[in-house]
Amino acid sequence: MFRANSGPTGGLGQWEEFPCAKKEENKVCGDSEILVESYCEVRTTRLTMSGAYKCSATIPTDPNRHRAVSSEFPINVVGIQAPTVISSHLPLHKNGEIEIEICANPKPEIIWHTSDGLLYEKQSTSRFAATSLSARKSSFGSAPLQSIPYCYSTSLLIHRVNENDEFRLTIKGELTSLHEKISVRVKASSSNFTILSILLIFISLY
Repeated sequence: MFRANSGPTGGLGQWEEFPCAKKEENKVCGDSEILVESYCEVRTTRLTMSGAYKCSATIPTDPNRHRAVSSEFPINVVGIQAPTVISSHLPLHKNGEIEIEICANPKPEIIWHTSDGLLYEKQSTSRFAATSLSARKSSFGSAPLQSIPYCYSTSLLIHRVNENDEFRLTIKGELTSLHEKISVRVKASSSNFTILSILLIFISLY
C-alpha cells in the first residue's frame, strides 16, 4: 500500500510505502495466470493518517516490482486525541487564563463548566469568558505560520482567580469518549502554589 505525502503547498506530494498492520492473501492458480486476492488492514492511530492511499500488486523478484496500481482512495480518520494545556497563567485574586489544545476530526464542540454555569464558545459571564475554537498554528525556523492539521486552541479567561476555582470542559466528538483530569497551578505567591484541577470530558455523539 502507498500513502500520499502532503506537498509544500498543501497538495499531494510524493507517494511512500505504507505497511499493512495485517495482511491476508488468497491465491487461485489457473492454467496461464494466478489470481491473487489481498486484504490489507490499516490501523489509524493518528488523525494525520487521513489522506489519499492506493494499493499495488508486486512481484518481489522483478526489478519493476509494482506491476499494477489501484486508483486513489481516501481514508478519513475520525476521533479526538488527548488534549494538552498549552499555557496557564493563574495568579491568585488577579485575572487569569487557561489555554487548551484540542486535536479532533471533525471539528468538535466545546463547553466549559464553571461556577457561573455552562459556557459555550464566545460566551461570557461576570467572571468567565470562553474564546472561539481556532486553528492551532506553528512555525519551524523562519517559515511562516501554518495551521497544524486537525488541531485547535481555545482559552478560558478568568476574572479574579479564586483558590477554590474548579472547571470542567466538555468536548463532543463523533467516535471517542475519554475522561481526563488535568492539573494546573494557581500562583498564590512566589513560593506558594495551589493546585487547580480541570476535568476534561469527551462525549461520543453516537
